[in-house]
Amino acid sequence: MSPLREDRRVWSLWLFLLLLLLIAAVSATGANDKDTSSGSLNRANGGAKQAAPQHPPKEGEHPEERKANTKGEDFGSSQVPPALGPAVRDIESNSAGKAAGAAVAPEGPVPAVDGTAAATGASGDAAAKSEKNGAAAAASEESERQEPQDPMYARGRALSAPFVRHYSKQMVILWEWYTKTTGATMNGKRKQDEDALLVHAPSHWQHNVRFKAIFDGHGGSAVSRTCVAQFCNIFGNMPDLSPESFKRTSLMLDAVIQADPVRHERGGSTGLIVAIERPDERVPKFKIHVSNIGDSRAFILHRNGNYTIMSKDHKPNDPQEVARISRAGGFVSRVRKVYRVDGTLSVSRAFGDIRMKSNAALPATEQKVVAIPDVRTFEAYEGDYIFMACDGMFEAPGMSWDYVANLLQRELQNTNDNLVETAFRMLNTAYLLGSADNISIVLTKLMSRKRNSSVVKRFTYDFSGRREFVETQLLLAPNVYRSGTYHTSAGPVVTLF
Repeated sequence: MSPLREDRRVWSLWLFLLLLLLIAAVSATGANDKDTSSGSLNRANGGAKQAAPQHPPKEGEHPEERKANTKGEDFGSSQVPPALGPAVRDIESNSAGKAAGAAVAPEGPVPAVDGTAAATGASGDAAAKSEKNGAAAAASEESERQEPQDPMYARGRALSAPFVRHYSKQMVILWEWYTKTTGATMNGKRKQDEDALLVHAPSHWQHNVRFKAIFDGHGGSAVSRTCVAQFCNIFGNMPDLSPESFKRTSLMLDAVIQADPVRHERGGSTGLIVAIERPDERVPKFKIHVSNIGDSRAFILHRNGNYTIMSKDHKPNDPQEVARISRAGGFVSRVRKVYRVDGTLSVSRAFGDIRMKSNAALPATEQKVVAIPDVRTFEAYEGDYIFMACDGMFEAPGMSWDYVANLLQRELQNTNDNLVETAFRMLNTAYLLGSADNISIVLTKLMSRKRNSSVVKRFTYDFSGRREFVETQLLLAPNVYRSGTYHTSAGPVVTLF
């Protein structure tokens, strides 16, 4: 076999030299001979498409920087996730090949093959035509950037669309009072994110209390978002943090949801609420009050590496839950290895789910599905972490309490106590291990120093892991259609969904 076929670099060098000779010949023979030379060029290259001329770099831009910028502009990142595979790599190699094969037109008069200079008139016409062609090529290149015609590009977009939607994440971080909190959520393998997060909310009556909450919706996001929107009006006005107050307030919120059956007819939501209280600012100790409805989970990760479970799952196969469901005229069946109320609902306590609370002869506390929380109180200290998550975090095989607590501790160490990076890794782990649900967490660190002003930053992660800061949505009032930050007389409220 000849050396040209054995070594691609030699073959490319010969083609480049041939291209330079043909350009010189075209400049010398004029416009008529140019068409003929182009035909010869196409035949010499085996019918390959002639590359568009490369434009000079803009003012202040280095040529190598321009070349690097044009390589990955389709996807905005050179990192290619494994799920996209050959499609994106083919696109990138195609773009790189076009950039490498582009010819750079020499400046000034081009010498002819015999060494004589081209005629002045011909040079002027050629320059004008070259300028016109350059403008047309620039317009064509800009159009190609906006609407790429490469079929591989379209194929790559089609393959990546579900992955991009499922793997992207929304996050917010907040510093306020004695807490530093990160809220994070992702669709996972669901088409819609039904979770709604209350990342931070004050108490109107107790200046030394801050609330965090996760509402994991099912049958849509209407109920979970209503819980977040109504939270400050109802839970923010609790006179105290006793179990009776949490129970009464939870039933009030459920009554508000049932008062709008058109919006909330089919859906429901779990409710995990954590109230962080610092009774005495001179003592580095906190009281953690946990109110739980459903199967979202919370635990304290202590500084020594131990953890304390703070919530209990409300499942239909629990003997106490089965007894109440039976008294209300319902039943519990096992569907695809999951116990369900009346064969449909996999939790026995929830906000909403109006159809499960339709027995007019029974009070709200005795229906098949109730909104009565389990309330517990724990102690925590400066430097401890409060971890809250929906059931999607624990759904994958092996994601037990122990595994998640150990994973959290390890990631905090690996990231040097970076809450945002830790939350990102926690979501990724749950997703890659097989969770098929929405995945949401609220991670709070108890701080030793009080921060009198609040700082809120919001950003997204795309499918490749690239972080982009986005403008924090400032809301005038609670909103069920978009999340953000709004202010009350007691302090800021931060939501995420």
